[in-house]
Formats: sequence, structure tokens, C-alpha cells
Amino acid sequence: MRPLKVFSYGGGPASAIVDHFPAGAVQQAGLVSRQSLISAMGGPSRMALADSAARPAAVRVLQADIASSLRNDVEARLPGIDLVLWDLFDERFGVDRLSDGTYLTRSPERIKHVSAGSGAMRTIPFGTDEHFGLWREAAERFTGFLARKALLLRTYVLDLAWAHTDENGLDAELPFGLSSDEANARFSRYASYLRDRGVQVLTHSRTWTSRTHQWGPAPYNLHDAVYREVAEELLSRLPGELTEPPAVPAAVVPAQAFPAHDERHKAPILVWAGLDDFDASREGRTHHRVAPAAGQSYGLCSLIQNNGSDTLLVISHGALNREKYSLPRFEWLATLEGRPENLMFLADTALEPHDDLELAWFTGSAADDLTERYAELVKRAARQLGARKIVFMGGSGGGFASLALAARTPGSRALVFNPQTNVRKYWLKSVRNYTKRLYPEFASEKQLTGLGARCDLAAAYAAAPQLEHQVLYVQNDDDPHHLENHLGPFAAALGMEPRSGVSADGTVRIVVERFAEGHNMPYRTVLNPFVDMVLAGWGGPLAGGPLPAVAPAGPAVSA
Repeated sequence: MRPLKVFSYGGGPASAIVDHFPAGAVQQAGLVSRQSLISAMGGPSRMALADSAARPAAVRVLQADIASSLRNDVEARLPGIDLVLWDLFDERFGVDRLSDGTYLTRSPERIKHVSAGSGAMRTIPFGTDEHFGLWREAAERFTGFLARKALLLRTYVLDLAWAHTDENGLDAELPFGLSSDEANARFSRYASYLRDRGVQVLTHSRTWTSRTHQWGPAPYNLHDAVYREVAEELLSRLPGELTEPPAVPAAVVPAQAFPAHDERHKAPILVWAGLDDFDASREGRTHHRVAPAAGQSYGLCSLIQNNGSDTLLVISHGALNREKYSLPRFEWLATLEGRPENLMFLADTALEPHDDLELAWFTGSAADDLTERYAELVKRAARQLGARKIVFMGGSGGGFASLALAARTPGSRALVFNPQTNVRKYWLKSVRNYTKRLYPEFASEKQLTGLGARCDLAAAYAAAPQLEHQVLYVQNDDDPHHLENHLGPFAAALGMEPRSGVSADGTVRIVVERFAEGHNMPYRTVLNPFVDMVLAGWGGPLAGGPLPAVAPAGPAVSA
């Protein structure tokens, strides 16, 4: 069998262990060291070396740190990486924040050869809440990157304890810096975070250092015998795990209420203990359930298709005939699943406790604002997927949800078809049932006005000083109820007429055409061209221009 090609990232163990596998078992495919994850994921900085006499090795690691080279170094060695070994030892240095918002690892090389100059550095020590917060965000981006490169399931984090003694049992502590106990306590927080997110972590607590180590005696310069033990343990875990992903990641919390696999949507079901545990980065299609926190009434439910794109389409469903459709409902899946963008389908979990409730607009109850929680879920998913463009999509009640979610997501766009814009102006029977089931404390549906913008988007948009997102609002001209009761007030709130046109600032485009009969959703041949349209010219104002063909003949949009 050919040697496994190993990419090492870290401050010692990840590189040293490669040399302690059995002869011929592995081969070093790449190495990045002296580069904190915060620096590596924070983007290149403009600092320059101040000491031209620095050793070549120091120059190389400093230039790599300044360039935030980690991702480029990994990509340059693809597809020839079988295994990624990652240790956290270099995080011990902390980071320096530069005035341009980038970071450098506060390594001995940085202190000696890179001066602050105009960069005006501020040190963020390892183990502080600030450092951990920055590192956690960087870890989300890095694990998302590894997932997109099909490497996350081939990645092992080495959680090796700092030693207290050497091979002779003598004290190995240094007279400066962190003690072993302090270091191990701090590192455990970082390793636990990765473990809880499903990253494979190999923990080894029986360690000792060597008085003759090539880099000198220190609690983190471990004895060769330790590295051999870890190499043997790691090798014993590799065969099955390199070729077959684990059925349920460690971050997933078992839940008897949900099976391990969603046969209907052909996706594993991942159940998360809370929003902080949620991880969307796994490749392919995954069904996610996020448990409610204390005081919350509903969990969160989504189906995510990770296509490795920089764009995320987020789809919310409308009213459901409960005799025809079973929950959860991931609307437009069959129509959109062949697109190249990442897809995220949201299911309204407020319907689940009530068999007769067909529509709840993703608002939740008075005490549980589902719209706000789903907006946060989407933002986290976008970061983890590396998506910089987010489009919220939906029709009718899903259009209401998409407009509300986009309003909570600066820089996003919404593509909506025949949306409601005021819950109270929907069909009275549905509104009364919604009020009865989700707001039993209300004497009548009239009290929904007390929820303000949560149920009245015309009021919400009118109150916004300026929109920080953009809207493509598509209304069928054969749907008089929604033209009069929903488009009319919404357009008036924006100073527009309820007909085709673009707002003065280019944030809203209204299209009134015949793309289907009555209140029906667009046909398959119409929906995808509208998606292409809303993605065009990203970053600029919406503009008028040719529309997709909107003839009402053709196959209906598939669920």
C-alpha cells in the first residue's frame, strides 16, 4: 500500500508525529507552522519584515503568517492529501491585532523581526475570552473550508497534554510563561469546541518531555516515545475512517424523537443541542434539527445542500395542506436541487404541535420569535459554508418569511412571489386559527397588531431609515386579493406604485406580470430564470430590464 500523504498544521506534534509512524506508512505532503488560526483565517496583512538578516527559516514562516497562507498551502497540495494532522500548540503565542483589522501570530519570530511601525499592534493573549471568540470564528471558517475540500473527515486534531516531567521524572516546567496545568486547562476549551462540532480529536494525556529534545527541554517538546505512542494510536484508527465518514458526528446529540436518516429527502439527520453547536459544513445534503433553549417553544429545522458555492439560496415554504403534505416541508426542492448554489430549505416548526395549522409565517409565538432565530441560523450556515451572497426565496406565506428574514440580514436579497405582507390581511379563517393556536393569550386576531413589525411588513419596511438588503417582488396580476391587500400597502410604504418598477435607490424592484393563474406559484420554467435574475449584478442596485418568459402555460413548480 502506498504511503498516506499527511498535511501537518501546528506547532510541533503534527509535524513530529509524521516521523514516528512505521517506516513507509506516511509521507509529509505539506507543513504550516507558527501560524495561529486567527491569523491564518483573518486575511493577509501589509506588514513587512524589519530585519533583513533574519534566518531563512524565520523569514519563510513570517512571510507565510503575514500572507495568511494556510488555505492556499492546502489547496496547492490537493488532491494529494490523504490526512490532515492539526495541533493547537502555536495558539499559545496569542495574536497581535493590526490597525487594518488583520492579525499576526505573536511568535518569537514576529517579536524579533516584525516591528509595529504604522501597524499599531494590540496583543490578544491566548486563552482569554477575546482570543477564544476570534479563534472560534476562525475555526468555523477553517472547518468549512476543509469540508468543501473533502478533508474534514480526514482531519485529526491532536490534543496532547503538556508534560510535567522529563524522562527521568524531573520537573519539566519552565520558569516563565504558562505552566503545564495552565496550558492544558486553556487548550481543553479549544479542543472541546472542535470535538463538540464533530471534528475528530485524539486526546493523549500520558506525556513527558526529553532533556535532549532538538528544540530544548520544555513541557511542549515531547519525548520521541510519546510521539510513537500517538502515531500508533492514530494509525489504528485510520483504515475505516479514511474511507468511510462516521455515521453520526460527535457533535450530534442523540434524540429518540428523530431517526438517524431522512429517507424521504435522502439525508442524514443531525440533531444539535443548541444553536451554538449547529454546523452546516458537512458535504452533500444534511437534515438539521436544533433543539430549543430554555424559554423557547420550538426547535429549528432545515435541509442543507452544500455544493461548495459562494452563494446560499434560502427557501421558506408557504401554506401546507396538512392532508396532502407531511412535515417537515422543504418546498421547491425538486426544482432547485440541480442548481450549483448552496441550498437551505427552512421548515416552520410552529406547525408541528398542531395538526390543523396550515400556515404560521415563521413568526413563532409571542414569547418565541422564530424569525429572529432562523435569521441567526442562516447567518451561521452562510459563514460555515463560505457563502458571501444570501438570497431568501419563497411564495405566499414563504414570501412573507423571506421578506422578514432578509430584513434581518444586511447585504442579502429576497426573491418573493405573491407574498403576504400583513398577516392580518390574509384569509380570516386562517388568521383566526393561527391566532388560536400560537397566541392563545389573545382574545382575538385583532391583538396581532400588538406584535408590530413581526406581523406587518409594510409597517416594518416603512419604519426602516433605509434598506440594507434588496428585494425582487414578483406579483401575479391575476391575484387581486394580494395585489390590493399586500402589494398595495407594501409599495405605498416604500413610496412606490403597486405596479412594475424600481425604487429610486435601487433596493426594491416590483414585477407585476401573469406568470401563473390566480395565487399559484411560478412554473418550473419561470422560477429558475427569476433566480438567475436576482443573482445578477450582485453588489449593485437593482435595475429594470428584460424579464424571464412568464407565459402561464407549462409545468408547475415541483415541490
